[in-house]
This record gives sequence, C-alpha cells and structure tokens, in this order.
Amino acid sequence: MKIIDAAFSTVVAQSWKIGCLICILGVLRWAIRGRVPQQLLFGVWIIVAVALLFPVTIPIAWNPVSFAHKGIPGRLEVIDVATGATSRGIQNLVSNLGLTVSPAVHSGRGSELFLSAASVTALIWLVGAVALILTRGRLWHRFRSRLGQSVAPVNPKYVSAIEDCAQMLGIRAPILVFESDAAVGPAMGGIWRPYLVIPPSLGAQLSDEEFRLVILHELGHWCRRDAAANLLVQCALAVHWFNPAAWLFAGMARLDCELACDEFVLAHVATSRPDVYGKTILKVLATVQHRNAPAAVLGILGGKQQIEQRIHMIAQFRTSSFSRFASGCCLIGLVVLAAATSKLKASNTDTAQPAPSLPAGQLTVTELKHYENSEWKFSINTPTNWNRFPPVSANSPYEVVRFESHENGVHNLLIVFRQPRDPKQSLTEWLDTMQNILAKGGFGNFVVGKTTIGSKEIVTLDFDQASTDGGRWSCRHYMIPDGTLGYVLGFGTNRREQLVDLEDRIAKSFQTQE
Repeated sequence: MKIIDAAFSTVVAQSWKIGCLICILGVLRWAIRGRVPQQLLFGVWIIVAVALLFPVTIPIAWNPVSFAHKGIPGRLEVIDVATGATSRGIQNLVSNLGLTVSPAVHSGRGSELFLSAASVTALIWLVGAVALILTRGRLWHRFRSRLGQSVAPVNPKYVSAIEDCAQMLGIRAPILVFESDAAVGPAMGGIWRPYLVIPPSLGAQLSDEEFRLVILHELGHWCRRDAAANLLVQCALAVHWFNPAAWLFAGMARLDCELACDEFVLAHVATSRPDVYGKTILKVLATVQHRNAPAAVLGILGGKQQIEQRIHMIAQFRTSSFSRFASGCCLIGLVVLAAATSKLKASNTDTAQPAPSLPAGQLTVTELKHYENSEWKFSINTPTNWNRFPPVSANSPYEVVRFESHENGVHNLLIVFRQPRDPKQSLTEWLDTMQNILAKGGFGNFVVGKTTIGSKEIVTLDFDQASTDGGRWSCRHYMIPDGTLGYVLGFGTNRREQLVDLEDRIAKSFQTQE
C-alpha cells in the first residue's frame, strides 16, 4: 500500500503538469490546422505519451509550463510528515525504508494506523488503471478469438494486391492476412509481426484502384509503426485515467494518427487524385459492419466527426514544404522543452534579499540572506554561501525547497517541507510518528528538545546515522505547526559542531505569511 502511495504521488504531479500542456496543445492544434504536417503533429503526441509514462525532468531556469508546478493547497499527498531528508542522511530516508508511509491517526482508544484519504485515493487510482487495462485486454482477446475462427482461404485477389502494395512501400516483413469481419473495417495490427484484417465483402464493393488505396492506408500504419505508438498512448491513458486531459490526449492522438496515415498515402500515390481517396473512405464506411474494435488495431475508419475532419484534410491536401516541415520541427522542440524540463527555481516570485544588518558584536557571525517563497507562503534567512536547489519529488512530495553547501569537506544542508496536518494531533504525537519512521530508516540517538520561533512553542528532534565514509551524518528537525499545515525544517551536516548555533539562527528567522 505504501509503495502505491508513492507511485500515485509521482503520477499526480506529472499528470497535472502534462495535463496543462495537453490543453495548450489542443488549442494550438486547432489554430495551426493545415499549416503543419500531420505526421509531425502526431509525433508531438508520442512525446506527450513518453512524458506521462516517464516523469523525469531536467531543471532549467525557465519552463514554458512552470505554472503547472504550482501546488494545490490541501492536495492529496501520500508521505508522512515529510521527514527532513537529503543526501547522505535525510535524502536517503525514503530509499532506506524502501517505501513511503501514511500519517498515523490516533484515537482515544489507543494508537491505531488507518488508511489516510490519500492512500484510499491511491488505491482507487490503481484499481481504475488495472480495470482499464483488463477491459482493453478483454476486447483484444475477443478480437483475436474471432480472427482464429476465420478458416476460409483468403481471396487471391487480396493477396496479390497486398503484395504489390507492400513492394511499393518497401515492406519486407511477411504479412498475415485474415479475411474476417472481426474488426469494424479493414484494419492493421501487430507490433513485431504485422497482420491485416479485411472484411469478406470489401473487395466486391470497391474497384481495384479503391481497394489498393485501402490497402496502402493499412500498410502505411505498419510502415509508420503506428501500432507501437498507439500502445504507448494507451499505456499513458491507463496510468493517468483519472485526468480528463489524458482522455482528450488519447482521442486527439488517435485522430492525428489517422490523419498522418492519410497524408502518408496521398504522398505515395501521385496518380490518384485526393478526391478519389476521400470517396473511397466514404464508400468503405457505407459497406462495413459496425462493431467495437480493440484499441490494439488501427483501421481506416473512425467516428463521424473524425471522418469529417479527415475528408476535409484530404480535400485540402498539399505536399509538405520546407516552411511546413520547419514549423512542425519547432512545435516538437517546444513540446520537448515543456515536457522534459522543470523550473529550476522554487517559484517565479521567489526573492532573495539581503538579511537585516546584524547588531554590533555579531559581525563575525555567518552572514545570512533573506529568502521569501510566495508560492508556499513562508520566508527564512539562509547563509549567503548556501546554494538554493529545487525540491526532489522522489525524496518527498512535501519537499518545497532545499539549501546546500560543500566547502572544505563540510557538507551542510537544509530542506523545508510543507504538508497537511491534523490540528488535533499534538506535537508529541507528531514527534512520535516522525521518530518511529526515522528509527526504521536506521537513524538513532534521538534527543527531543523545545524552543520557540516567534510566538510559537515548537519541538526539535536531534538524531544521527553512521555514514559510508566512517563519519556520522547529524540531523535536526524543527517541527512547526501552522493550523492545518505543518512545516519541517530538516537540517543535516557531517560536521555537527560547526552547525549547532547556525541552525538555531536560521530556524528562528522562519516566518509564515498570511
């Protein structure tokens, strides 16, 4: 259950970001219709599918959809008290445990562990994903079973036309041909080995030229490896089924796949007018049976709206010019930039200002600079030689920002966490929960303390762990309640004696904003 929580947390964060990108692309796709080759436009959806399945991003100074990273207050996250953690100690806490944990809810009858709302949501997500995969798998299995019942020999006319078209397109792989009404119409399937499904009565309804156009369309799907791309899209949809933007993305990808294949056919058939190809599609639509087909196969037909858009594109078809191709490449580049990068800074409105001047007699104390985070509503003073880094979501979804320095063999760092918190939970209960988690992660030597930050009385927790170089990684957590929220200032260092006084100065500068 805890592993599911962690996976769902990562999926939600990525789904929100890429969902915003999908909405932007949907508007952009409508605005540039006909100005960019459909084959490049379909390539954009492949990039989106990869981004949805593999949430790995490169931090840069500016990101086109950086607003998508802004958190939603009170969003469902699935790690317990964001146990201040970073490299060589705190950072590896979650990986040491091999899982994430949900908050413990204490009742008057004792301490019992209940599933949090976030954990229940994560479980619903998993059930939905599995259900969607099983439903698609069931349709595919039924489709293959119907194909297996097709024992009649394939019309030699079909075989000859398919061989000619395959030779024209340079296809060397052997193609299995089924004469069956298992699919809605003529359809192409197979990722490793291609197979073609042709309705029994199709050849009798079409002229030789029209039949060749249909076959070229289906073989075009194999040449373009659309089955593999479609599988990628369906996997992304299964993982992000809860996001309406993912369903929008899957629909647009399916349509653009067919439009790109239409473009592919028209580019290879110089002797046929586009209107002949368009009429062929309408003719096929009028002759085939209507039946639900699995998403694993790609056919020449689609819904009424899709057919209308395809006929419109075919009627206005023109070969790709350099300007259209360059425009498509620029669009792909922008999508890659938006999907594969994240904003380096914690917030667009973060400000770094000089800290107030120190009183006389303290000039030798480490100089601090002021940091404000308007996104997460807090400010804090940090040493001028500590560098600021973006949060690491793999460590904890509650991580907001981190500061770190490496000088003369001394490694110091601070991570600020912000998370939902039950206001009925006492500081002692919060502290006990955190200490139990840390103990499971191999930390020990716990020492509890108290201090004040502003007008609030808070608790601190000191602990350490042996490091791989034979030293010790020492940590201190300042646990700051703020109504339904809880902030944790997680300090860590490999030279405890050099950070004790500085930690307290930094922590006491922490302020929340209204």
